[in-house]
Amino acid sequence: MAETAADPTLTIVTGRVPKRGTLAGALRGSGVSPELVETVARTLRSVFDVRGARPGDFYALIRDNSGQLLSFEFQRGRADVYRIERNDVGNLVGEPRDARSSSAACCSSAAW
Repeated sequence: MAETAADPTLTIVTGRVPKRGTLAGALRGSGVSPELVETVARTLRSVFDVRGARPGDFYALIRDNSGQLLSFEFQRGRADVYRIERNDVGNLVGEPRDARSSSAACCSSAAW
């Protein structure tokens, strides 16, 4: 599911890894180009092996109107969150995050 943010120059793609699916397949199914899927996998590689994605894991990708990746967040289970964003010089950097402080962890465990 892709939706446009309040800023019409941004595209936000969110979703979950489907049963018997992969993160790459879920992203491609949401309209993300194969090149951008490869960029996500390559950048995350230093902090998370995307082959470890499981059904139900959540992702959120933000790109500009030219298709350039601005940020990506992946939440595996309830506690593991990994984020890609651009550093001060514009390079993509992957890093682990604490799910409690992540935007992907928007819902309390009571809601589940």
